[in-house]
Amino acid sequence: MTVVTDQPYFLRKLGHDPKALAGALADVLYARLGGERDIHPLAQALLEDGIKTRDLVANIDLATRLLLESPQLEREAIARSASFYTTSDFSTALLNAMQRLIVETVEASSAYLQVARIIEAPNFREVDVPALALRLDGEDLDTPTSDAAEARYDLDLVLRPGLKAQVSSWSRYFGVTRRLLISDALNVVGAVVVQFGTVVARREARSVFGTLTANPKLSDGVELFHSDRGNIVAGALDLASLAEACGKLARLKNAAGTECGLTPRFLIVPPERYIDALKLVAELTAGNSSPPIQVFADPAITQNTWFVLPSPSVMPVVGFVRLAGARSTVGIDRRSSGTFDGQTFLVRHDHGAVALSHFAVRGQEGS
Repeated sequence: MTVVTDQPYFLRKLGHDPKALAGALADVLYARLGGERDIHPLAQALLEDGIKTRDLVANIDLATRLLLESPQLEREAIARSASFYTTSDFSTALLNAMQRLIVETVEASSAYLQVARIIEAPNFREVDVPALALRLDGEDLDTPTSDAAEARYDLDLVLRPGLKAQVSSWSRYFGVTRRLLISDALNVVGAVVVQFGTVVARREARSVFGTLTANPKLSDGVELFHSDRGNIVAGALDLASLAEACGKLARLKNAAGTECGLTPRFLIVPPERYIDALKLVAELTAGNSSPPIQVFADPAITQNTWFVLPSPSVMPVVGFVRLAGARSTVGIDRRSSGTFDGQTFLVRHDHGAVALSHFAVRGQEGS
């Protein structure tokens, strides 16, 4: 039984504005996948009316032709393809809805990016992440300028060797069978997309926090956390050890040998210490409207280890690397189905992480 008639389902319901209809149908598809953000009022009306997948298949294709002002709507051809759920416009609409859902899933779980500085790479090749430093010849910066305003010493910016950073890529195929669509089970497809998004967010979090636990060598050949740098605290997390860490963070020196006076912004702990860390910060907050330190807990942090970091806008410690110009680190593409009875899609994920500086403190129980 065809759903495409002289007065199609969605035209009878909503009128004859093709642009509004196309937007509403796209939102219906997104909502049927499980999306909840910014649903078009017309889409909400269709959802309440119980629109089925078969209606979406035929009418998305028809709405596209109306938008293009095609003189020939080809209703019979649309009806035939709709019966097999193979219209090109529906495939594109499904792809766009899945892309929207997976990006929102990753963004909803991307709080870890608050501790990192975003670095854009032009491609997948290895790129240099240099470091800028002050070079002082003569006396230090505390010496005032003379009455004659004479510059008595040289001060300039020099480019120091940095670390290598690279965007890595992961990809997986998944298929949406025609049988699944005919069974009107778009929620199952949406659940798979959300799972992919959760995996992507988890991989990115491991990259960011794993950079701290990996303790890589920086451009000077010394580990990020090292006793020579003075950025290690021995002891379990408590008020005394946190105070010591904050003191060490403030006294860390830059390349010119000047203490930076950094203040802590993030306390990063293993999941087992999350509640303890929240209580500790609450004790420090003492009724303030906002806590001075934000707590993060992540499984990438090993037990009995914790970190104190400044704001990345002041002094970045970890860089999160993504492709320049990309709207997101994750995307979904349509692929040829071949012998598969349905539609095949490719989920791809591109990102990387790199240590940028030693301006953080690690606490280690028993170290």
